[in-house]
Amino acid sequence: MIHLVYLSLQYSSFDTIMGKFRIKVKANARKDEIKIMEDGTVKVFLKVFPKEGKANKYLIKFLAEKMKIPKKQIKIIFGEHSKNKIIQIEGIEKFPPIKRARK
Repeated sequence: MIHLVYLSLQYSSFDTIMGKFRIKVKANARKDEIKIMEDGTVKVFLKVFPKEGKANKYLIKFLAEKMKIPKKQIKIIFGEHSKNKIIQIEGIEKFPPIKRARK
């Protein structure tokens, strides 16, 4: 298991930690899961089809459930219409531990 280091760390006006993380999303996958690929890329696989923002909403719900935090703490700040995204998570400095993908 490893911890993914954040892209940047900011403090809001209320001294809340805001971690930014780069992820790659694969929608319409066989199952929901998070993997770190051999090259270090964090990939999030989602079962939902990417139509009308459904995949983005599902991504936030899925990450919130995995991290056991409220959905309102997660925002997509870059890549609304792309598989490459930057997400901002309030109150988190490091991504939770994730197992590396096997060949």
